[in-house]
Amino acid sequence: MELSICAGYLQKTELTDKSAYNMFKLCKDAGFTVIDYTPGGATWEQQVVSLLKASEATGLPIEQSHAPFNRYSKLPLDVYKTMLDNAFEAAIRMGNKQIVVHGDDYRIPAGEEYDADKAMAEMYELWAPYVEKAAKNGVCTAFETVFEDNRAKDAPPNRFTSRLDELVGLIDRFDNPYVTCCWDTGHARLAFTREGM
Repeated sequence: MELSICAGYLQKTELTDKSAYNMFKLCKDAGFTVIDYTPGGATWEQQVVSLLKASEATGLPIEQSHAPFNRYSKLPLDVYKTMLDNAFEAAIRMGNKQIVVHGDDYRIPAGEEYDADKAMAEMYELWAPYVEKAAKNGVCTAFETVFEDNRAKDAPPNRFTSRLDELVGLIDRFDNPYVTCCWDTGHARLAFTREGM
């Protein structure tokens, strides 16, 4: 078992030296054996170069990254897809074993009810080109466990893949050994231990 941390969290701290090297060294000194890091924004390519140098200098591999998700920010689809393009390209360049994604970007159209079949079709269509690109480059796409949020106990479902059958169904639909699950234990506890979930 590897002990990993998302080094990006250190960007939010009061460290005076937030260079990639310093973050990696701090994580290694703390006992972490692999890094989870997601470059982003306009400088993502420069970040990849810096991260790879820090990884080599510290001997701490970049195991995985996390693709952006659009559930809360609700960016226009073209903007979101550009972010996904960059995230998947970064994962490939960094030699990640996997990139973690949320399969929950389905939006219930106004005036309609949740439709799991429609959500499955839309999410497969969204993720298929990314899964294919990642797989061709030896990177797994790992769909993360998510949970229903912002809903009353008896309200209808609204978050695709927050139910195990949907998550497994989406993964199985790809029929690709490079598509797997990222089992977030905190998310899973919220998703599968609440009554009615």
